Amino acid sequence: YKTTGTIAGQQATVSGRIALHTSEPVVDLTVESQELDMAAFEPALPLTGKAAGKAHVTGIISNPHAEATVTIAEGTIGGMTLTNLRAALQLQDRLLTLQEASAASLGGQLQASGQFDLASRRYQARVRGAGIDITAVPSVPSGLYGRGDADIVVTGQGAERPAVSGALSMTAASWNGVTAERVSAGFYYTGDKTEFDYINVTA
Repeated sequence: YKTTGTIAGQQATVSGRIALHTSEPVVDLTVESQELDMAAFEPALPLTGKAAGKAHVTGIISNPHAEATVTIAEGTIGGMTLTNLRAALQLQDRLLTLQEASAASLGGQLQASGQFDLASRRYQARVRGAGIDITAVPSVPSGLYGRGDADIVVTGQGAERPAVSGALSMTAASWNGVTAERVSAGFYYTGDKTEFDYINVTA
């Protein structure tokens, strides 16, 4: 069958089959929508924005398997603004996996992967950036300027402030008026401050 209706309050077109002769309904459905509010499905999900997407959902209704592709013209993740987000996702045993994603953010380009446990609301993600404007990164010390690449790991649970750690490599950098040809650093951020493991500078 094919019908148009709402899922978690969101308009969507659904086609496929639902088997009702089993102890629990079993579905084989394709779901499409042009404007999904991500927060309507799981408020603790660290990704927000209006999404267009298509998903194939199979299995028992209480614990389905799903494969989906999503695009978001503008949204946020962990407080960072994203544009032109494209992502492939999988849901299996209430574990949502971001298999691959790309977006423009922080003045450069980002690629990401990660997982979100729907039961515990714990999440982890790896984000790699190229051409990032360091001044746009949350909680970077004031007075630090430059562009560069980043490899960052984000972990957290629900709406709690996430823990962030990773490495940065910048060129034509400046910190409080002191310039350098190249700067590389390792850091971690735990909610109230940023600490650096190391800083290497080439003048």
